[in-house]
Amino acid sequence: MVGSIFAAGPAAGQIALPVQTGQTWTDVGVGIGATNASLRFEGRQYQALPPDMRFETALDLVPAASLHLRHWIDRSFGLRVSGSLGLLPSLVIPTELATRTDGSEATLQVTTRELQTALLYRLHFGPSPTAIALQLELGFDLLGYTVQETDPPILVSTTYVGPTANLGLHVPIGAAFAVGLSGGVLLPIYVLEDPVDSGRVDSSRAFTGELSLEYQLTRSLLLGLGARWVGLSTSYTDHGSRGVSGHGVYDGQADDTFLQAGLNVRYIL
Repeated sequence: MVGSIFAAGPAAGQIALPVQTGQTWTDVGVGIGATNASLRFEGRQYQALPPDMRFETALDLVPAASLHLRHWIDRSFGLRVSGSLGLLPSLVIPTELATRTDGSEATLQVTTRELQTALLYRLHFGPSPTAIALQLELGFDLLGYTVQETDPPILVSTTYVGPTANLGLHVPIGAAFAVGLSGGVLLPIYVLEDPVDSGRVDSSRAFTGELSLEYQLTRSLLLGLGARWVGLSTSYTDHGSRGVSGHGVYDGQADDTFLQAGLNVRYIL
């Protein structure tokens, strides 16, 4: 599929990406994609017992739309802002945890959201416009999901907010094609749960990985493909109000993973 998409553009060498020529440039874009997520939580329903409450569910192919803005001051320094919103109309809840009044499977509406901002720096290995570059990103990220309320409260709407740091490689291939590969960390300093909670946050951290492909279709249009993985781990202390027994939960542990993939089209201003 990748080969068929990129074969329609101009031949390599005809168009140089603006960022490769060193000029100031800005692009804005829209995208479509999907998010897969695994949400897992465990804790103790009573303070003296070992972990006996466990819940795990998957969000499969949540459709999402995204917006993108990127500005390069010169060949090395830039910034970017992006956001996405996804909607899953009906998440099936395991029947052993909750059912409708008629005994059928319970379903919930789920939305996913993310807002990213980052400062960009590229260290190029040589003066050539197609030189490989080491890329550093420092920014802030908001990532989360919202679910319909349930009784008992099984899934909890959660938002993670914190600084991010990413290090990767930007690899131009010819004059119009580039590949990006990066990994990094997200350190949430704020974890919001609503309407119930899992307790007091003891620690929260995430690791990320991203792959991107970019192709310049014309002098004004860029086509991008990307995939991003986020693995979040959060531990809680004290007593939380979520749970299936009515007694809440103690010393909870949440492990959420997100896999996002999508296609975007950008216009160079």
